[in-house]
Amino acid sequence: MSEKLRHRTAAVPLLLLVATLGACTRDEPEDLSDRIARQTQRDAELGQIHLDPASCPGGGDGMLYVALGEEVVRVPNFSAPTMRSPVYSGADKLPIPPMPEAPEGCKEHPARAQALHLSFLVAQSQDHVAAPLQAISLFRSDGRPHMQEVNAASFDRWRGRPECTNSPSGLTICGVREEGLPVATGAQVAGGDVSGGPRWVAACGYGTGSILVDDCRVYYLLRKGLLVRYLFNQQRVSLERMYELDPSIREWLKSIVVEDYAWPRPDRDRPVFHP
Repeated sequence: MSEKLRHRTAAVPLLLLVATLGACTRDEPEDLSDRIARQTQRDAELGQIHLDPASCPGGGDGMLYVALGEEVVRVPNFSAPTMRSPVYSGADKLPIPPMPEAPEGCKEHPARAQALHLSFLVAQSQDHVAAPLQAISLFRSDGRPHMQEVNAASFDRWRGRPECTNSPSGLTICGVREEGLPVATGAQVAGGDVSGGPRWVAACGYGTGSILVDDCRVYYLLRKGLLVRYLFNQQRVSLERMYELDPSIREWLKSIVVEDYAWPRPDRDRPVFHP
């Protein structure tokens, strides 16, 4: 065997080892904490809608447009970003905006969202109709008010029990409060009819993600495709008062929905955006 051939033969195992180590390095599982950190950062970035209305076609109208499925809502645009839960799946089935090349959030290109969080908007005005709430959001819905059904079923199970009370406003309140701790615990559920809309049901305490009976959640289908969720605390606003305020909250939410938004038809010529 020649000297050159011996050198080449000896180098083969070394090359195989280097290749194997490289492959192991490439296939090494990604650190879970790093992956979570990157996903958290991605969620934070996608969860913010930044819009300069002046960059919209014709200078915009100072409003921010958000699409929750096919339903579009229109809210005042502020310098701080508006918060949303981004769409991660099913985006290919959503309608195409009139001008996809226009900035996201313009009327011609509503920002897509799974949920639009309105608490920041409410906080801009102390006398806002929803000011007593801790949080309020609109969700894209598949047509069924799932959590409302859960709360309503719970209310229907409780309403025949002797510990239920009826208020003059038509609200029925059922459940128990345990006052032995520094904060009240237990579970309560309250329900009452609302004219022209789904029944109002609030679930408080156990089963809502909190052991504190003063923490309450309300869900209902505002209209086809839009689900409402809001949170309130009974130390700030009572069940009776929240029930009385809800019709006004519904009217406010309905007022920000863009009726009959003009999604382009597939056979319609799409306008061109000239920045």
